[in-house]
Amino acid sequence: MGSYFRDVQLAAGTHLIGGQLVGKISGDVQAPALLEYLVIQANSYLEYVTIGDGVKLATTVTFGEGVQFNHPSDDPRLGYK
Repeated sequence: MGSYFRDVQLAAGTHLIGGQLVGKISGDVQAPALLEYLVIQANSYLEYVTIGDGVKLATTVTFGEGVQFNHPSDDPRLGYK
């Protein structure tokens, strides 16, 4: 799988570009993290993050509170894909 971040608490306003994330990924309630051009591995849990361009989500990713998508058509919870 290469290098990745596991179980991270992202600071307010974090903008993460590239890499792989796995486990519990949490942003800040007031200023969610922006994730772009990265991979979210299977069985991960996301909360208080914004999914931006180029993010690849495994089908078994769970969404908690505060997860938003820059492009609503990318949100698998809405059934567009």
